[in-house]
Amino acid sequence: MGLVLVLWHAQVWAVDTPTGVTHSLDRAPEQGLAGRDQRIRSSRGDRVDLYVAGDNASSRAILLFHEWWGLTDAVRAEADRYAALGYYVAALNVYGKPATENPRVARRNMRELDDRLARRRARAAIDLLAGDGRRVAVLGWCFGGRQALDAAIESPGLVRAAVAYYGDLETNPERLARLRAPVLAIYADRDRWITPARADAFRDAMAAAGRELEFLSFDAGHAFANPTARDYDGEAAAAARARTDAFIARHLGEEGS
Repeated sequence: MGLVLVLWHAQVWAVDTPTGVTHSLDRAPEQGLAGRDQRIRSSRGDRVDLYVAGDNASSRAILLFHEWWGLTDAVRAEADRYAALGYYVAALNVYGKPATENPRVARRNMRELDDRLARRRARAAIDLLAGDGRRVAVLGWCFGGRQALDAAIESPGLVRAAVAYYGDLETNPERLARLRAPVLAIYADRDRWITPARADAFRDAMAAAGRELEFLSFDAGHAFANPTARDYDGEAAAAARARTDAFIARHLGEEGS
């Protein structure tokens, strides 16, 4: 697969505020959640907790990976939104723990996560979604962006598209060369955690690996697409979401095809 590199810089302005410290679990959608919780097991018997939404008769599926806070209602609401677009969707509880508002707890959950367990959980979720020949995309934010890309690397025969928002992504070209899915990477120019230099390092690594990449950069802060975060930027989030939706639809094809 040859490299396709698309660079698009969006001039969307937002207030520069401290990032990664303010978050709320209280903003559930006004209409309530439409999906359901489901528990499955990995190939080694690990507990795998999911929020599932949509019609399992769909031929297209998306697996969502949460930020470091855990599986929040904001992520569940995204699952519902994609389900309303006709996808069969699962949001994975990567930690296997309740979501938190405390950044210290979130940091601890992230640091203590067993990568092998996380990969087994992701593979079990992908296997569920890929059943009956469904075409699968993965999508994640921040911590979840890295998890989504890792899932695409680990399951190259099943994942057809990967989207990572402001994630600290793999930069080993040898490992990236295992990818078969095209990748959409979305960053923030004023991100003090996943800085532009780190974003450029990923872009360079993808070029070295010869993998297909679309690269977007917004003039915004970290977590700008999360409506419960301090740096939320509605205009940038809407633009990024439109590109994400188009990317997934393009690579998963039409329903029933």
